[in-house]
Amino acid sequence: TLLSYTDSGITLSQKDDGVGCDKTKKTNTGNGLINRQSRAVLINAKLQIESQPEKGTTLTLIIDKGN
Repeated sequence: TLLSYTDSGITLSQKDDGVGCDKTKKTNTGNGLINRQSRAVLINAKLQIESQPEKGTTLTLIIDKGN
C-alpha cells in the first residue's frame, strides 16, 4: 500500500500478487470492485483498476484537491 500527497491531491495505491482477473470478461462472482467504484464516486474520486490473470491486481484511488 502506498499513500502519496501532492499539491494536487492524494493518491492511494494498493497492489497484490493474487490471481488477478480478466477485465474483458464480465462475471457475476462478486461485488467487491463494483462497491469500491461506487464508493469512489461518492467522494468524487477516481478508481483505476489494473489486473491481469495470474499477475495480481493494482487499485489506485485518486482524490483531486479541487474535489
